Parts: sequence; C-alpha cells; structure tokens
Amino acid sequence: MLSKTAHDYYEKKSKEIFFSSGIPTIDRQGGLPRVTELQDLHYPYKIASGKTVLALTILKHRVEKTTLPALYIDLEQGISKKTLELYGIDPENLLVTTSSEVESIKEVFQEVSIVVIDSVASAENVMEILRASYYFKVPVVMIGQLRYFIQGSYGANERKYIKIPRTTITLSSIESVRKATTTIGRKIRLQVEGPKGSYEFPMLFYFDRGFDLEADLVRYLLEAGTITRRGSALFCDGQSIGKGFRLNQDFKEIVSKV
Repeated sequence: MLSKTAHDYYEKKSKEIFFSSGIPTIDRQGGLPRVTELQDLHYPYKIASGKTVLALTILKHRVEKTTLPALYIDLEQGISKKTLELYGIDPENLLVTTSSEVESIKEVFQEVSIVVIDSVASAENVMEILRASYYFKVPVVMIGQLRYFIQGSYGANERKYIKIPRTTITLSSIESVRKATTTIGRKIRLQVEGPKGSYEFPMLFYFDRGFDLEADLVRYLLEAGTITRRGSALFCDGQSIGKGFRLNQDFKEIVSKV
C-alpha cells in the first residue's frame, strides 16, 4: 500500500522524462533523464573524481524536492552514516541495501524518488533493475567506470533493449586546488552526453564538502546576465550581492526561492 505522499507523487511522475539534478550547470541544459551513467577516465582508481559525491548531490536534491526517500544499492559497501552526515543527507531519507536482487528490492520502487547503483560493475542484475525502474518510472543513477561500460556485459545490445533517454557523465580530474601548501580539493571536468546534446564544463570539487554548487550558481547567473561582476564584486540591479564566487545570504535566499 502506497503512502499518500508516494501515491500523489506517483500520479504526477508518469509524464516526467527529465528531472532536476540540483546542479545549475546541468539543469540549465535541461536536467537529467531517467537513466544517468556516471563514469571516470581512471581505471583502476588513481585520483578521486567525485562520482559518488555527484550521485549523492543529485540524490539529496531529489529527496528534498519530492519529500520521498531514495534507494541506494551499495554493492561496494562504501556508504556510512558519517559520509551521509558530511554531505547533509538525513539517513532517515535513505534506504540502503547491499543486494542487487530485484525481487528483494522491487517492492520499494513505488515508494522512492530515485535509485542509485554503486557500482554497476558489481551488479549482476543491471537490466532487471532498469526494467523495474522503467516500469515504476523511477530515475536511476549508475556509478561505473569507462572501461567497464565499454567492455563489460552492460553493452550495446542491453542499451538498445530499453529505449529510454539516458545521459552519460564522464568525470576527469584536471588539477589540484591548493590553499598555500595544502591541497583542499580538485577541479573536475564533467563531460555530458545525452538526448539534450553534448557539452562539458569544469566544476570545483572539495573533498571536505562535496561540489561547490554556489560557485557553479554564480557562473550560471553571470553567463545568463542576471548578475554582473566589477572586479571581484558581484552586482544585481546595481546592488552589491557578493564577492568572488560567494553570494550574500539575503540574495542566496531570494535565488533559492526562485
């Protein structure tokens, strides 16, 4: 039996093909489709590119927007309560399972707003999960590696089988972000290929607090002409609203409401 919140949402989401990721640069390109693949150019792992953090960023925004929990299929067993707290995710809003057996998790698909598979390389039933998500119209974010997507069992035939829009986001580490002699993060390039076209953009990634979404928002507003820059100062309609890539709290509240 569906909860009232899930029932109301389920009635609306049947027509939803693209959804908001919560990341300004991606959303201004039309958002994400129901299937999103996150991969990087490093195999095996050399430098963290932020795939899991990007997935958690999308998950958090989705949960806050729909008020429904998320399902995290943690096959790598890398998600902890400390990790969730670090990125501001309430554990109460997250259903975590270490099994990819569809029969054991399919019953919760109608109650969740998004499904994350971490990682595709460890999942034995990727196609069954995609079929279930397609049937229940739940967005899926799949974490993997470029090498696996090219050579693994989840290949061209399976991609063709389910004819639904999908986006592939490839993350690559560009350079370190340093403060004095200390590395505080990395600059990550995101290359996006999907039904809305192909594009790429850099985003600052901080290891201690995830992606710098405020800096991304400032870049978006500058490109859109909503705000202007004079030196390091930011202005909107002639009034100072921030400095560098940081906005005043009052203006951030206005933007968040919009």
